[in-house]
Amino acid sequence: MLKKIVNSPYLNLAGGFILLIAAGDDIFESMESGDMGAEHGIFVYGVLHILKTIPELLEGLKFIGEAQDG
Repeated sequence: MLKKIVNSPYLNLAGGFILLIAAGDDIFESMESGDMGAEHGIFVYGVLHILKTIPELLEGLKFIGEAQDG
């Protein structure tokens, strides 16, 4: 049960977007002060997390399309 939750593409996608938004906000604030921190790495990790889930979601959509066709 826990493995299903952890490997859920929807949960991974949501987590990636949360990381992206939070780190993006911190990056925007740090641009004004000139401080560079870990938020740049977190932003990249969020992007990679989102990109990792896209093939899984597209595969699911393909299966739904095939089921509707026949």
